[in-house]
Amino acid sequence: MIPSDMAEPTNASHACFLCTLDTQPCAVKQLEGQIIYAHEFTTQGEITPYITLDLGATYASLRLTHTYRGLVKGLQELGKNLRASKVTMRVYHLPPLMSTTEHKGHTVERYCANDFTLAILEPDTILNITDLNHADYCPRQYLLNRLAASPQSAAAIRGNLVHSSFKELLKEHDRGELMSGHVANGEETPLATLERHFEEALERNAIDLALANTPIEAIRADGAPHLQSLANWFDKQHATLWDMPAQPAGDEDEIEQDHSSENMVRAETFLLAPEIGLRGRLDLLWRQKSRQRLLELKTGTEPHHRYSIRAARTLALHQMRHARQVCICFIPARLAAAATR
Repeated sequence: MIPSDMAEPTNASHACFLCTLDTQPCAVKQLEGQIIYAHEFTTQGEITPYITLDLGATYASLRLTHTYRGLVKGLQELGKNLRASKVTMRVYHLPPLMSTTEHKGHTVERYCANDFTLAILEPDTILNITDLNHADYCPRQYLLNRLAASPQSAAAIRGNLVHSSFKELLKEHDRGELMSGHVANGEETPLATLERHFEEALERNAIDLALANTPIEAIRADGAPHLQSLANWFDKQHATLWDMPAQPAGDEDEIEQDHSSENMVRAETFLLAPEIGLRGRLDLLWRQKSRQRLLELKTGTEPHHRYSIRAARTLALHQMRHARQVCICFIPARLAAAATR
């Protein structure tokens, strides 16, 4: 727990990662403590969730936004066991302290969260962003998957093959080719590259397909529209991956140095943020100067991935807090062609 005198204020050397979104910088970067109360109040016909944290030396009463009503209701179901459960919460990006009161011999600091305040339950438990989809489908699924591994489904294998092919396509086109155009001088098209790597991946995963009792022909037919959509997206968007000059006029050596150090395209980027309890692997990271963008490829539909996408945004924002611009593109494979129109 962080006592009140150890609460971290925002400063220039270690700025809050959420301040990049809010026009007003926060007054308190972080608070952490054990939850002792969770309740809701009705004010002027509006239900507002509240959580009280034990910070050690003091209490902190947090008025949260409506986003946290579901969380507060879940905590209320614990009843008298809430305090005994010793549930930890970490809160980022708080506006200035509203007031300080006394309650049963304890000093209570009162805060009112804004739309950019982020509350993390049990932050020391690191979750994979894809696990959030399982919990959305069935709250027990995450626990069951941890206790007993299940065989891969045909859809999961198909998704892995499409991801692998897309990664290899990106690896085959270095920065210079992305800028100048990959179809020049008779080079193969993006679709041909994707299909070639997809076939190679099919051969490597023949045993998994057999165990899943899935014919190779079925996976090939199911993967074809995904490959076509990704090829269309890449064909239209590859030039915009580098839409800023590497460096203005200057010495060639300086340009070459900037070329290698500040401009980058990387596939399968693993991000770990223990401060917010998240980890995950993002499909594509490309960087120009201080601007960084991320691409997430999903072979399902967007509603099914809604929580993992939100987690990916939070994870990326936390890891790239010093970037001037962080943009995340969600490209469902079957909709990739339509997304660029």
